[in-house]
Order: sequence, then structure tokens, then C-alpha cells
Amino acid sequence: MSLIEELTRVIHPKKYNNVTFLLDNIPIVTINFLKDGKVILLINNMKELRYYELNYNANADNFTNDVLDKLIYSGVDTMLRQSKGSAMEFQGEPYLEGKIMKNKLIINQGETDLDEEGEEVVRSDRHEITAVIGLTGVTLAKTISAFALQFYA
Repeated sequence: MSLIEELTRVIHPKKYNNVTFLLDNIPIVTINFLKDGKVILLINNMKELRYYELNYNANADNFTNDVLDKLIYSGVDTMLRQSKGSAMEFQGEPYLEGKIMKNKLIINQGETDLDEEGEEVVRSDRHEITAVIGLTGVTLAKTISAFALQFYA
């Protein structure tokens, strides 16, 4: 099964309209999914901020290629390949945290419920995806595409 298929199996649908990816605790990519199929891609390559508008047209492969082109053009792919960190983290609201590591991707998600006394309680679930992946622009583009696929599903 492909990485995008594995991720869409565990990511909550229509839940996260923005996700930020961090490298060494510095935000390098933020994705905003808008209702009309527009996707805003904000990229920090440590030298400048770049802004891209993409359209999601229900084709995950084409969207992955578009995102990857932007990551390569902006220098983020090279930055990821040369990073000395062993992981890239991501987070989103509400209650999303994750980590992309060599050969493993971890996603922690939460749902809110009310208990018997009317207090808000967060239930968390954790998923680990083990695959042959690396800390590259391709992995990041596929992860972003999986979030887009679930948001626009």
C-alpha cells in the first residue's frame, strides 16, 4: 500500500484545515486548505518566505507533483535532505501532532467528547506507519497530499 493510502486510512476526514511542518522546531511549511479547493502553501526556506496557491482537483498524484515542484524550487527538498535532524514534526488544530522519521511516520490525533458531568474530554489515538520513507520533499509532498485528500473527500 502506498504512503498516501496508508495516511488517508488513519487521518480523520474533513478535520484539519491547516497543518504546519517543523524542522528542528522551525516552521518550514504551512498548508491551509480552503473550502473552494484552493490550497495555500507557505514555505520558509530559512532565507525567505514563499507563498503559493495551488488547486486540488481530486487527483492526488497530480497534486503531489505540484507540491513537490514547489518544495524543490523553493529549496526545501535540499534543506530536508541535508538536515542533521532525525525527524520532522507536524501539527494542526484541533489535536494533531505527528512525526516523520526514517522508515516511520507517527500520527497522534484527538477527538473531544463530553463526560457524564459535561466536562470536555479529549480521546487520543496514535498510529504508526512503518514504510521505506526518508526525510525528503517526496515524503513531505505525499503527506500533504494525504491531508488534502482527506480534507476534500
